Amino acid sequence: MKKKTGILLVIALAFMSYGCAAKEETTATTIEIKKDGTLTHYIVEEFQGENYNETELLEMVESEISDYNLTDGTEKIKLTEMSVEESIAKPIVSFEDFSCYAAFNDVNFFYGTVAQAYESGYDLSISLNHVEDGTTISRDDILKMGQYYIVIMEENCNVKLFKKIEYTSSNVIVKDKKEATVQTQDGELAYLLFQ
Repeated sequence: MKKKTGILLVIALAFMSYGCAAKEETTATTIEIKKDGTLTHYIVEEFQGENYNETELLEMVESEISDYNLTDGTEKIKLTEMSVEESIAKPIVSFEDFSCYAAFNDVNFFYGTVAQAYESGYDLSISLNHVEDGTTISRDDILKMGQYYIVIMEENCNVKLFKKIEYTSSNVIVKDKKEATVQTQDGELAYLLFQ
């Protein structure tokens, strides 16, 4: 039987609700994607102290990360920081790449070029809206942008990118040039396209 691992699954055991936090703004969970492909997951969750204390929570998160790294044979995931302040837990977890993030959290998540997404079998028969003027592009236009970067994900949280967001699916709300909030339902995917 496949063991489900993942920081979100671990956190769900200890917290009653899932929120979505950037390093500067610690009020919402945020996935930060860097150009080199590494990801940092800033998590902000209400901590249910009657179920777990801070030490137990830290041990549980570290154990899940250690188990994943042992199974994989390399140290692809690291807990870089963990704090609990006023019943809010704020773990910060770094990931070597999008694939270990997806596997660890058992979610659909992709980061790479449009060409790589297509080669990986992602269905790009979608419509994306330009952030500034609202014009819409579809599959043929997207495929012509093979060297553009694309993020494809199903989680509801903030996303912080290293370049200006140019196109998004309708379930993405752009907050500023490089940051957006994803709001998906029933396993639908969100798309963010940038150069």
